[in-house]
Amino acid sequence: MDVVELLSFKPTPTPKRPNEDDLEDSDDESIKSSKIRRTIKTDKSKTNQNKTFPKEPALSDKEKEDILKFVENEITEGEVLDDTAVKKLVLNFEKKVLKNREMRIKFPDQPEKFLDSEVDLYEALQDLSAVATVPDQYPILVELKCISSVLELLSHDNTDISTKVVHLLQELTDVDILHESEEGAEELISALAEAECAALLLHNLARLDEQVPDERDAVHNTLGIIENITEFKPELCVDVAKQGFLQWILKRLKMKLPFDANKLYATEILSILLQNNPENRKLLGEIDGIDVLLQQLAFYKRHDPSGPEEQEAMENMFDSLCCALMEAANRDRFLRGEGLQLMNLMLREKKMSRNGSLKVLDHALAGVDGKDNCNKFVDILGLRTVGASGSGCWQSSQRTIWRRWTDCWSCTSKQLDDDEQYLRRLSGGLFTLQLIDRIILEVCTAGAASIKQRVQRVLSLREYAGNLGDAGSEEWRQQEQQHILQLVDKF
Repeated sequence: MDVVELLSFKPTPTPKRPNEDDLEDSDDESIKSSKIRRTIKTDKSKTNQNKTFPKEPALSDKEKEDILKFVENEITEGEVLDDTAVKKLVLNFEKKVLKNREMRIKFPDQPEKFLDSEVDLYEALQDLSAVATVPDQYPILVELKCISSVLELLSHDNTDISTKVVHLLQELTDVDILHESEEGAEELISALAEAECAALLLHNLARLDEQVPDERDAVHNTLGIIENITEFKPELCVDVAKQGFLQWILKRLKMKLPFDANKLYATEILSILLQNNPENRKLLGEIDGIDVLLQQLAFYKRHDPSGPEEQEAMENMFDSLCCALMEAANRDRFLRGEGLQLMNLMLREKKMSRNGSLKVLDHALAGVDGKDNCNKFVDILGLRTVGASGSGCWQSSQRTIWRRWTDCWSCTSKQLDDDEQYLRRLSGGLFTLQLIDRIILEVCTAGAASIKQRVQRVLSLREYAGNLGDAGSEEWRQQEQQHILQLVDKF
């Protein structure tokens, strides 16, 4: 419908019996209006046919470059925040915080009275997110006590405000942003640590409902903050654990909820907190963390993970258990919690948890602290399970194993140049080969004579005996060394 039709349009009047004169008049008018419309359409079509549009002028390369430079400069100038702009943002934020606090105190039972101030506070937090683009200005936030004010809002009665604070902190502590300004990042992280940020975040986590999408995202962002600050400053891992995050993670793992990204993230944070932190490993054992990990891993005894993300979570829990078993006290807890039986069953079931169980057994049985676990593993016929697994590996990769062992054998007769070369050989399979050699020696000296006849090479373990590592006491290492050398001499 064109403009003329719109202007000439008239709504149909309400039903009314017309007389003959009215009918004749209406017919005449309709004939006239139809003629006008036809005439206008004809004129417009002729005009469009005769109309020619001018061509756009072609831009030279120089003009194109000037336009691009202009756009880039305009964007850059619009994004940069200087000291004055940051101070204005902080001042505005503090005003909104104060106003909201006053309105809530004045009208505690009338939400409609302080609703506007709450919206303004939310928008002020949103504006502060712009500071995350200029980490050089972080010291201003610390100097003006803005970080303290932000952290106080984690206990705000409105969870919309506290979740917005979590989102802001996650943006400010983004690792990529922190590395853009080491000085600014150091001040920010130090301020968060002094204010016990982890404890405040944990208090907020306790009231969040993961069934609500925004609050579920806030849980994920909270874990992101912990990852960011511990990655930038690893020594904070101990403080984070002491402030209660290990307990919260274990509680989150035990929650009977469908697997989601938050559970995956919780397992990642757990492995980060335990890695290279003996204090956290001891704490995990003291709060029954070994039993919790065994209970969570027991599901994968007869079931494979449903997808790659759940598989990653399972592997994170295996890694966490391995880290925990580096502490002697946790090996006793692992033994009492029937961890050996669980790992043995996982080996038999041949599910995806098989590799993880082998890794856990390696940590549980190794060294002088693994003696009790070794005895128990023999009692539950674990050697039979491992032997069956080993025979399958031998059949599937016999040539590869022999090739690697041949390389190691050729290295044992050479003089060591330095410690680095020896470490390289150990990581290349020499250590595993030496352990196997020792097992063969034990069997040959204590078993039937026919076993010894089947060994075709003289095994040299004198180098292994001289490099037993730092595990155990000096007395234990001397006894072990003498025992190995006696086996070699008897052989």
